[in-house]
Amino acid sequence: MLNSAYKIADHHLSSVTAALMAAGVPDFSGFYTTSSAFVWSSGVRHSENAAQLKETIEAIRANYRAQKITNVERQLDHASFVTPDLIVRSHRSNWHDADGVKARTYSTVSVLRAEAGEWKVCVSQFSDRMPLSLEKAEDPATPNPERDQARGALQGVLDSLSQAFLTRCFETYNDCLCPTLVAQSPSMSSIVTNIEGSRDRFDNAMRFLDKVGAHDIVRVAKSAIRLSDDMIIGNFRSYILRGDTQLYPPHQGAVILIRLHGAWKMLAILNGIDMKP
Repeated sequence: MLNSAYKIADHHLSSVTAALMAAGVPDFSGFYTTSSAFVWSSGVRHSENAAQLKETIEAIRANYRAQKITNVERQLDHASFVTPDLIVRSHRSNWHDADGVKARTYSTVSVLRAEAGEWKVCVSQFSDRMPLSLEKAEDPATPNPERDQARGALQGVLDSLSQAFLTRCFETYNDCLCPTLVAQSPSMSSIVTNIEGSRDRFDNAMRFLDKVGAHDIVRVAKSAIRLSDDMIIGNFRSYILRGDTQLYPPHQGAVILIRLHGAWKMLAILNGIDMKP
């Protein structure tokens, strides 16, 4: 019986990977929720129905074929229950062609939701090596109150996070985070599940800012979608500053927010800045 987060996540990862690489067109409705988000560091593609999900999956499979990928090898690293019906997981992938490994190992994150007794992916991160043309562009001239509201909620969390760094207040920082936090970069992912781990991340960030002589980090929400009543996925840019001077080029990342006890919290930071002191 699959009763641990790791067993559930590993079984699902193996099944969906096999389906992605299978011949023909398998039915992916058993693997993904009807409303699913596919995330890159610079954009999100939202599949809102079965037809859009099929279109997205086929675009991903077509990309594999175009790059002559014959196999995708995935290894689960971490999995943890966030709530009884949500699991967050991270895994490493290698693409293979007929000559062996096509690309170096990279790490991504996904979120599983229990739906009618079955575990399905509701958020799936893809490597930025996947062409960004897969994203559905949002026309900025078209009013979209729901997306504006989601972007506003994301900006509120990002502002609180930036304020925590500016004032060096761990309590403010920790209040922005879900009790289970996934921090992902292309080379690795880690899951923080206790306050000691959260404190270590904060202290490392403070030492990094001191080392590079930064005074502030400004984070600006670029886009966001409300995937469900309790989840927002969005993209943002970070600016590391010394006064008015940018110390590094703007950094693009993504974030998954969940609503806990009436407040939005960060469940995952994707393509985060590597703040090693």
